[in-house]
Amino acid sequence: MSVGASEDYADQRGEWPVIALDDLASELDGRHQQRVLGWLAQTPAQVFITATEPPAALADSPTAPTRFHVEHGVVQRLD
Repeated sequence: MSVGASEDYADQRGEWPVIALDDLASELDGRHQQRVLGWLAQTPAQVFITATEPPAALADSPTAPTRFHVEHGVVQRLD
């Protein structure tokens, strides 16, 4: 589901879908990461981003993300 499709879904259903982005940094350069994350920050969507390293664009995020580490099926919240 694309960003535009997410907004269309919210308009039609009255609620936002959960948005999952896998390895954002491998698909988009820093400028495009910032554009996507900036747009998502303005929505009420719940967003999950998976990555081996935090995307650089999150460093400039006005909202601190909640981070987790998953290894061998064990989930740990990072502070």
